[in-house]
This record gives sequence, C-alpha cells and structure tokens, in this order.
Amino acid sequence: MNMKIIAQIFVIIMLLTSAIPLVCAQAQFKADLNVTSNVASDVATFGAAEDATEDFDLKYDEPQPPIGPVYTYIRAYFYYPNSTYTPPGPPATATSSIFTELTTSYIALGNILEWPLKVDYRNATVGFTNITIAWNLSEVPEEYLVSLYTEGEVINMRESSSYTVNTSKSSESYEFNITAAKKMISPIITNITVTNITNNSATVTWDTNEISDSLVKYGIESGNYTHQEYNSTNVISHSLSLTNLSAGVKYYYVVNSTNLSGSSNQGIEYDFTTKIPLVLDTGKPANPYPSIFGTHNGTIKPNQTIEVSTLYTYPCAGTGGHTEYAMIWNKTIGECAVAEWNGYIGDYHNISFNKTLTLNEGVIYNYTIRTGSYPQIIHETPFNATGGTITCDKFIDANGKVYCDWIPAIKLWI
Repeated sequence: MNMKIIAQIFVIIMLLTSAIPLVCAQAQFKADLNVTSNVASDVATFGAAEDATEDFDLKYDEPQPPIGPVYTYIRAYFYYPNSTYTPPGPPATATSSIFTELTTSYIALGNILEWPLKVDYRNATVGFTNITIAWNLSEVPEEYLVSLYTEGEVINMRESSSYTVNTSKSSESYEFNITAAKKMISPIITNITVTNITNNSATVTWDTNEISDSLVKYGIESGNYTHQEYNSTNVISHSLSLTNLSAGVKYYYVVNSTNLSGSSNQGIEYDFTTKIPLVLDTGKPANPYPSIFGTHNGTIKPNQTIEVSTLYTYPCAGTGGHTEYAMIWNKTIGECAVAEWNGYIGDYHNISFNKTLTLNEGVIYNYTIRTGSYPQIIHETPFNATGGTITCDKFIDANGKVYCDWIPAIKLWI
C-alpha cells in the first residue's frame, strides 16, 4: 500500500490571508523544481499567469509524454483532482535506462496560489532510495512567501533549497502541495496632524508610504472610539474632516489605513480639544432701566474675529424682552445677515440669522435691532463688551422718542 502525503492548504501564519488579492507586478512568474534520486531525475516548473486557469490547461501544462520502455524511473508532475487528464502509467518493461522529462504548471493569479505536486518513482535495484526535491525561486517576486507542504511539516522554501525523502521501498507515490501568497505588509503611517480646529469641527491628516484608504476613529474617552469617518479612496496623503463636535471638549482619535492587499495599520492615539466659540457679549448691565422696546441703530467693532449665527437678547426680569428683527452689515466688504423672530415659541430670546456671519477683527459693522417687550438696556455709548465695542447712534422707542445712548443688552454667538 502506497504511502501518500496529503497536504492541507490553509493559512498558518499571521503574515498571510486568503482574502488578499495577489496582483503581481509582472505578467507571470515561475520557479523550477529538480526532483532527483540515486537512480533517476526529473524536472518540473510551476508558476502563475494572469490568463492561466486554476485547472489543467493545455496552454501552459504539457501532458507527460509516453514513457519509453524503461523500468527504473522517477517522475514529477502536477495533477488536478477535477481534471480528466491522467498522466501515462509507469513503464512495464525492465531496462537499465532512465529518463528526464519537463512538466510545467501555470495557474491563474488568485488568492492563495496552489500547485499539487506528485512524485512517482521506481527503483529496479535493491537498496535504499533518496528522493530530493530542490528548487530555484530566483524569478519569484520577494513579496511572495512560498511553502512546501508535506504530511508532517510546512517548509518555507525561502529559507531552504531542498527537501529529501528516504525510503527503502522499490516504488512509491508521494503527494505534496506548493503554495505562494503575498506577505502582509502594512502601510507605514507618518505625519499625523490635526488642523482647522473650531468649536465644532477639526481636520485630521496623515501620510502613508503606499496608496490606501482613510479611517479616523474618535471619541471623548481614551481608547473608546464611538464615532468614525471613512473614505474608501486609495491615496498616500489622507485628510478627513470631523464635524458636529461639541465645543470645548477633548477628543481622542486614531487613524487607520488599509492597502490594496487588505493589510491594515493603525497609528497611536492622539487628542485635541475643540475651541470654545468666541462671542460678542454685552452681558447684563448693573441697571437695565429704564427699558422700553423700539429700534436701535449703531455700530459693532469686534476685537477678535467672531463667527455669528445667533443673537440673544437679555430680558428684564419677569418680562418677555426679545428681538423681533436684526440686521448686521458692512457695505464695503459686502457682508450682511438678517434675523427675524418667530413669536413666543421655544427659546424665543434667541433668533437665528439667515446665514453665518463672520465679524472680522477691527472692522466696523452697522446694526439695526428692533426689540419687543422689555429688553435690558445699557445706558451708555460706546460700550466695551466682551469681544468688541458697541455703540448707539440712535434709538427710537415705541412712543417715538429718540435717544443716543440706549444700547440693547445682547450676545452674538455661533
């Protein structure tokens, strides 16, 4: 009964994965096998090509030619369990001659490449037989790990150049498997940076040494990343914007990139803190009275650049003081935004502008504010508020009286 060494082809090291598409930079690659014994020798070639098949293929695989009338021989060939091809049987007539034949096998580039190898031999003389499989991988790209599977071990064909079987039997048939798969080489991540930090957003950038996708995982606790941003585009310069963040909060984040081979790398954890939004705020005056609703006109000069989308009006105690209409503009730079009241609904002390307005540091803006009920009033002009200076050019109250030093107590914020 012949001993058969059946190799099982699975990924056995962490450097490999069956999900890696093996896209070789070359059109094909090949490797030579020399199978020898103390009485005969044979030659086989295995390789991969983009247009080969995963089964026996006459374009690449040459059937064993008929064996001449010899009795002592060794034969190495690649077989396919699902193929109808059957190599010729061993010779039936004993002579003293031996033979050498070349067999080739090319398979399609796929996930893990596999070549089932069979070695048959016959030794007509009495004695011990040494069968050695030697290989030359000089034409196989270095990124491929090539392995020879036997019954009891897996041989890294990069680390050794041959494998020997010793037997005292006069004839035998051995089965092996040869596999090749790309090594898992992760992208190298460098230059992790966070920029454009605002009160509610930030941009994370980094570089990789090869094209890969982009992923940022982040959260408000170290090591606990509850949110993520992802872009599947494969690039070497990565940039992702994190939005809808909370103001004045520290965020922890890591970046991750996966290359075309499916290998991922993750950077170390970094953190950043979102800004507390800048405001222009008069605050509550010490004495907000007398108070009455009306129309205020004046100027605002920020001492810092402020993003504004909302106007808050400080009401007198026990009243519904509010702003019904507001416009802020600068004709020279073409900036203008308008806000209108929606009635006593929800947080009616805050009204929203029709767009976000950038109030630049040192630039003078005009305003018109029409109030309702009893807002708090600052009875001086100019007034140094938090974030800038506000003046009153004219205030016309509900009774038509005109004042030049009534400033509404307000806050402009994002």
